[in-house]
Amino acid sequence: MSSALDKVEYLAREKCPLHDDCAGGGQERLRLHTSIDDKVTRRSFRIMRCATCGTGLTDPYPSESTVKWLYLGRDSVSNFDPIRGTIMDWLKGIFARRDIRHAHVLGGSPEVASILDFGAGSGRFSLAAKQVFPTSGVDAVDFDEEPPPYLRNMPGIRYLTMESYLKETKKYDLIVLRGVLEHVHDPIGMLRLLGQRLTPSGIVYLEVPNIDSAYIRYCGRNCNAYGVPYHLFNFDPASFPAVLRASGLTGKIFFKGLPLAGCVLANTLGQKRNLAHQFAGIVLHPLQLLLEWRSGRYVLAAVCKRA
Repeated sequence: MSSALDKVEYLAREKCPLHDDCAGGGQERLRLHTSIDDKVTRRSFRIMRCATCGTGLTDPYPSESTVKWLYLGRDSVSNFDPIRGTIMDWLKGIFARRDIRHAHVLGGSPEVASILDFGAGSGRFSLAAKQVFPTSGVDAVDFDEEPPPYLRNMPGIRYLTMESYLKETKKYDLIVLRGVLEHVHDPIGMLRLLGQRLTPSGIVYLEVPNIDSAYIRYCGRNCNAYGVPYHLFNFDPASFPAVLRASGLTGKIFFKGLPLAGCVLANTLGQKRNLAHQFAGIVLHPLQLLLEWRSGRYVLAAVCKRA
């Protein structure tokens, strides 16, 4: 693993890269938000906040040409799901289907015959989308050569590598983009390309972490909630809609909760997440809700169409 990580080139963050589209360019003043020591890469990173738009920027950040080694240099988490086949798995499936239905309603309830889960990860939302729209065709896209366990031999769900996806021009009625935008070097450019893949009435459902949430405010450094160096951006309630507008998308933005107490407990104890942490998280969830009421929820979400 260390040999792969050694191939990653890190670049200094000199300005906010979003303003060529969002605010007219120029050398924006960056202020230090926090510093984090990452145990995986054994490097120190800073989160710089843009004084103009409020975006959190990882400094230094992996170059676009070498970032692949960063992901190859750690155990893949895309297929990691210790709750698979348990009651917690069943509950998460319910919430995933609820989120898909909610996004569909907010987007004006368009006809859905084709769905793209871009950055599918474990495949939970690909499966949920197929269950909500059983007659639709679902394409799940990610970097792994093999589909995650949830999607293996699943009728009506086609798994594509990123390379295969880029060779196609298919359009979609619903695009799901969860936990992806913060990882890419050019979020505005990527959203513009995805917008071109929408049908005329198509909608895109997005989720990103909220840097001003209670989870990051109280647990960010201890739990690496900033996701350094994998997260290149940390959006806030002002910068997220600015990026969407610059991408040619318009829609409804809202906050969304995510049960995180179990994950916090595991990270605080220095343990790998397991079922015991998940159940402990249920007990601690009221405390999380109290903190979120005071300081903000972890997920910024949006349902958008092309402007």
